[in-house]
Amino acid sequence: MRRNRRAEPYEGVGARYTPHPSSYTLACYTLHPSSYTLLLPGPVCHYHLGMAEITADAMQQFGNALSIYREWENAWLTPVLRSVHEHRFPEARTALAAAVAALPTADLPPEVREACGYLLAYMHCRVDWHPGSRGYTRQDYAAMLERFEPPADSAFAEGVRRMYLAFIRSNGTSDGFDALTRAEIDALLAGLPERLSAPAWQQLARWAYEHGDAEILERAYEIFLEFPGQTMGQAKWQRVALMHGLMRGTATREDVRAYLALLQLRPQLREFRNEFLPRAIDLGLVDADLERELAEKEEEVGMG
Repeated sequence: MRRNRRAEPYEGVGARYTPHPSSYTLACYTLHPSSYTLLLPGPVCHYHLGMAEITADAMQQFGNALSIYREWENAWLTPVLRSVHEHRFPEARTALAAAVAALPTADLPPEVREACGYLLAYMHCRVDWHPGSRGYTRQDYAAMLERFEPPADSAFAEGVRRMYLAFIRSNGTSDGFDALTRAEIDALLAGLPERLSAPAWQQLARWAYEHGDAEILERAYEIFLEFPGQTMGQAKWQRVALMHGLMRGTATREDVRAYLALLQLRPQLREFRNEFLPRAIDLGLVDADLERELAEKEEEVGMG
């Protein structure tokens, strides 16, 4: 599934931009979406990423901002996600409320604080929109889009905004509230470094599976191989590999069984039963042993 990688330039941290019909103008350079080329007015840097050149200072600023952002995310939102995964939604809401209260006085650079605001809004979706929680309506979805549609004030936060907007819109499309297109996905992700956009690819992979877009699935596979995250890294790329095989009709029974063995969470098993199992049955990949393994796994994680 491996293909040639396309480098993705980054809009320098802290720069403010002015929307223009054909480009974004920043304090340090101009990004032309049609070519992904960065034009640098200052000294040329030492980084060459495909067609793009990025200043060393911009790369360092981005890395610093992302590190601070991830540290705050891990400190405050790990308890939220753990509670969601275990279907303890009242505890998840309590932990999320604590994070919301802590953000205004947190010792964070302005662009990171702004980015964390988008993170908290996204986490409200994770807590409240879950099928085992309150769920969500078309009105809830529209209100969340209003929160995410206006551009951010800083370039780092703008990247986070677009990343989570891609996640939310692909989720809304799967649930029948939206009709996200491939062109819109490309526009949302244009210029974002893959290590920043990686969280969105969990949901974008599902969009690709539902829309038969092999290229998006292949890109998701690459990203999860390189940026597996801190938890369940193998399950992430193996999920995408299974999607690709089921969509193309090349998956084997062992592919299905190997992914099933990795599953630890109720949402993973619900997706497996609802989305993957029917295609596996159509391909003749499901036998009595696999059905038994699925039943045992569901009992193991409390879905029995």
